[in-house]
Amino acid sequence: MKNNNIENAYNEFSSRVTNILYYKNIVQSHTTEIYNDLLKRKENFSKSTLPTEILSSHHSMRFTSPIDGESITFGRMSVNIDESIKHTLYQKNKQYLWLLVEAYEYYEDFLEELYACVGYSNSELWPLSDFGKIYHSDLVGKDYSFYLDKARSQKNTKEILKYFRSKIPDLKNIERNNENGTNFLYLVSLISKLRHIIVHNGGVINDLGVIIDRIYSDAELPKSENSYSDDIKFYFSPKNSAYHVEILEYRINNHFLQPYHDTCSALIEGLAAHAYLIHSKVTVFLKDK
Repeated sequence: MKNNNIENAYNEFSSRVTNILYYKNIVQSHTTEIYNDLLKRKENFSKSTLPTEILSSHHSMRFTSPIDGESITFGRMSVNIDESIKHTLYQKNKQYLWLLVEAYEYYEDFLEELYACVGYSNSELWPLSDFGKIYHSDLVGKDYSFYLDKARSQKNTKEILKYFRSKIPDLKNIERNNENGTNFLYLVSLISKLRHIIVHNGGVINDLGVIIDRIYSDAELPKSENSYSDDIKFYFSPKNSAYHVEILEYRINNHFLQPYHDTCSALIEGLAAHAYLIHSKVTVFLKDK
C-alpha cells in the first residue's frame, strides 16, 4: 500500500508533464500558422504601392470609467508587418517560458512527494530534525499526508536531491554518466535558474556571468569545462544590454530533411527523464530497507 504512493506520485507527475507538452505543441502549431500567414502578407505587401500606414494594424486600448461608465481610451498603437512577426515570436517564447516554469514546479512537487514516501515507508530514514518537535515514538499511526506536509515545509529541491544522493551511492554517478548522455546535475540546476529568472525577473537578466557561476557551483562543474558555459549562453538572447531567456525552436543547418531542435520540449523531457531516474532508484532503495 505504501509503495502505491510512490507510483501514484510518479504517475501524477507524468500526466501533468504530458499535458504541458501537449499544450506546448498547441502553442507551436497556432503560432506557426500565424507566423506563416504574416510572412505571406509581408510578401504580398512588398508588391503593393499602398501607404505604409494602411498596411499596418491599429489598436486602441479601452476600459469603462468607474466614475461615469463611459468608455475611456488610454492607449493607442500601430504595428507594421515586421513588428507583428516579431511580436508573434515574442509571445510564443513567453508562453514556452511559463510552460517550462510549470513543468519545473511539478518536478519539485514530485520530489517532495517522493521524499514523503521515504519517511512514510520508514520514519527512521528521515533525520529527526525533519519532524520538528516530535519523537519517533510519536510517529506511530501518522498517515502519508503528515509526511507530505513535513516534506513541503522542511525541505527544498536541492536538499531533497542531496538526501537521495547521500542514501543512494551510485545515483550521482548515473546522473552524470548515463545512456541519455545528459548531465542531470547540470540540467536541473540550469532549469532551476531559468525558472527563477522567468518568475522573478520577467525572463531578463543583466549579468549572465553570475548565472553561469551559480550553475557551475550547484552542478559541481569544473571551471575548465567550457562547453557548459557555451550551452548556458545558448538559452539567452542579448538585447538592449540585457540577456533574455529564449527557448524557441531552431533549424539544424546542413541537414537534408531540414529538421529543427525543439528547445522547450527538450528541457521538459529532460526533467521527465530525471524524475524517472530518481523514481526508479528510490523504489529500489526502499525495497532494500
